[in-house]
Amino acid sequence: MFTKVTVTPTTVIAQQAVILTNYNRPDPHSYELPYRLVLTYAGSHNARATSAAPPSFKQFIKKDTQSAYVDGALYHNNPVWVTHHERRMIWGDVASAPPDILLSIGTGANTAGQEKTRPVRNQPPFENGEASSPQVKGKSSSTPWKMWWNIATDRFDRLLQCDDIWRTFMAENIFPEFDGNGNHRRYIRINPDLQTREVAHRLIASTFFFEKAAGSVKQQDSSFTCEGRIHCRFEQNSDEMKDLGEFLRSYIRGTFEPFLFVEERGLRSNSFTLRLSEHIINDLYLRGTFNLPRIQISTSKESSSTMISLCLQTTPYPFSTDSHLPISGFPRELMTEDSRARVLTAPPTPQAHHPGTD
Repeated sequence: MFTKVTVTPTTVIAQQAVILTNYNRPDPHSYELPYRLVLTYAGSHNARATSAAPPSFKQFIKKDTQSAYVDGALYHNNPVWVTHHERRMIWGDVASAPPDILLSIGTGANTAGQEKTRPVRNQPPFENGEASSPQVKGKSSSTPWKMWWNIATDRFDRLLQCDDIWRTFMAENIFPEFDGNGNHRRYIRINPDLQTREVAHRLIASTFFFEKAAGSVKQQDSSFTCEGRIHCRFEQNSDEMKDLGEFLRSYIRGTFEPFLFVEERGLRSNSFTLRLSEHIINDLYLRGTFNLPRIQISTSKESSSTMISLCLQTTPYPFSTDSHLPISGFPRELMTEDSRARVLTAPPTPQAHHPGTD
């Protein structure tokens, strides 16, 4: 038995939701589906058709029929209802029975600070069993490209409602309070929580690095010190440097300014702050230049580890205990890393050869 596959693109000319499948099945007689089945056998065509999201990707044209398709998410960004209808028609003899498993996999969501909505009963994603028509602004005078841009814009709010569609589907079809067999556990939704804000901030932090001055490691009484400068990976006066400055400017709020925090790990008392003042950030933004003064870092032990972090906010990130993001390469054992590197890169000592031992 081959695996039955369905994808959900949208036709360009008729602006109609369709499904491309590798199987055939009878149409229902008692109700009208909110999409049309198109039988096809080329999996690559299906993938290109359903992922042609305007305006990022051009429409896919099927050569044998000259049919044009774009992203199926314009109508079915979460195709759980399509799956529900199709399985009942394919396996009509068990249409009323629950599936072995229905797994919905999302592309990820950033749930930090978002309030989850409650499912609303009696509001499936189709009006009267049909997909609602896109409201195309200025359709008569628009080019096809502008027309699809408008459709994508009008439908963008639905692209953010995949979890709402799932909750509505569950509310319409599954009633755990009356489910003595635990059938509701057969319906599973996986949508990983993407901490996009923290990811972006960590990438920003990784653009900074510390360059230690050669031969600067010294022992002073009961501590060890070294010196160096914090640099940015982008070239001076580059557009990337100016863009970084623009980004950092957006995080100057009230009395708060982004800053770099230098500390000996395990000994927070041995720490100091390098404030990225408005003057420093404006130099980044307007001139694309980043020049911090040379700094001295100390540790209580030679083998102690040092952390340098970028801080863009005062509140901790989700699932974190603070707002500190390490710059590139940290933590580092600044006082001993050079001697360790010399040991690791030293050529092997030649072994003395004794006659008669071969």
